[in-house]
Amino acid sequence: MYQHSPTRKEIFTSSTCGDYQLFIAWPDEPAPEQGWPVIYLLDGDVHFPVAEILMRTLARPRC
Repeated sequence: MYQHSPTRKEIFTSSTCGDYQLFIAWPDEPAPEQGWPVIYLLDGDVHFPVAEILMRTLARPRC
């Protein structure tokens, strides 16, 4: 079975825009010297699971 990377969901409240959610995922491995790239995704409630699996797959070494 596929194992998801560590994730967290945060709820923020804005006085002008109301509540919104922030989904965060990070790799299991230690960060390389130059750090990990960052991806910002709009409408994460719908697209976050697919984006997380895609990025995890693309991060694997290729033969």
